Amino acid sequence: MQRLKSSVFLLLVFFVALGCGDDGKTGGGGDAGNVDGDSDGDSDGDSDGDSDGDTDGDTDGDSDGDSDGDGDDGGAGDGSELVWVHIEGGSFEMGGGEVKVGPVHTVTLESFEMLKTEVTLAQYKACVKEGACKPDDGIMEKVISDNHPIEGIKWGQAREFCAWAKGSLPSEAQWEYAARSKGKVRNYPWGDENPTCDLTIMALKFDSEYGCGKEHTWPVCSKPQGNTEQGLCDMSGNVYEHVEDSYHDDYTGAPADGTPWVDDKEKEKVYRGGGFATNINYLLGVYYRSSLNPKWGPGTDMGFRCVR
Repeated sequence: MQRLKSSVFLLLVFFVALGCGDDGKTGGGGDAGNVDGDSDGDSDGDSDGDSDGDTDGDTDGDSDGDSDGDGDDGGAGDGSELVWVHIEGGSFEMGGGEVKVGPVHTVTLESFEMLKTEVTLAQYKACVKEGACKPDDGIMEKVISDNHPIEGIKWGQAREFCAWAKGSLPSEAQWEYAARSKGKVRNYPWGDENPTCDLTIMALKFDSEYGCGKEHTWPVCSKPQGNTEQGLCDMSGNVYEHVEDSYHDDYTGAPADGTPWVDDKEKEKVYRGGGFATNINYLLGVYYRSSLNPKWGPGTDMGFRCVR
């Protein structure tokens, strides 16, 4: 009988031991069945109820509160969110390159923000919906889809959009400084490697196989290897980009502070960057510049982006 009592006592001690210690957990946070020390039932160590390691309650791995994974403060929505990239100010030598644009001169810019992408159809639609943008008939219908850049836009129409976005068209100096990754000496946004379809959206032949053989634009940011160091997409190729400046034959007398060099508003305006129908290397470079009359209907590969 004594041995039986002893056995029962030992069994009771054993079962009590199982229920003590750290409450039956392998973590120390007061929950049961996970190892992260919180009480939300996942294993990432935060308290939001998902397992992506952030604290916003979605599952995309960033902490912006939306579910699109892009790090901006918009939702997945309709793709009309504007993503701005900070460009730290500084001084650089503007001009030069293989096209020998000059005279080369020192420009000092304040910091600014630039749109990560060329303005897309979805973004332009949002401006039209609010009545701030007035496109020519048929312009939007020609764009392949919402995530492609709007094209065939006139200079004044681009300015309308940028004003609606609480910004402006970039000055020519801002555009070149950003395209050269804060003014570094290079021929293209990605460096000095000649353009290919791994880096930019261009024509494969002089007068055919536009858009790397697709015959049209691509979705913005399709060629991340061609981005600037700050992450700007398509500063070369896809569509040319309007800037604010009036066209001058050279940089003699250009502002040293990077502000737009504007004369008569009827004067031709500068555009930069190359388009999907461009095949000649230097036309896709960061130094090349050309112009058109703001009242003329631009080519199909003319787009823009904004700064603020």
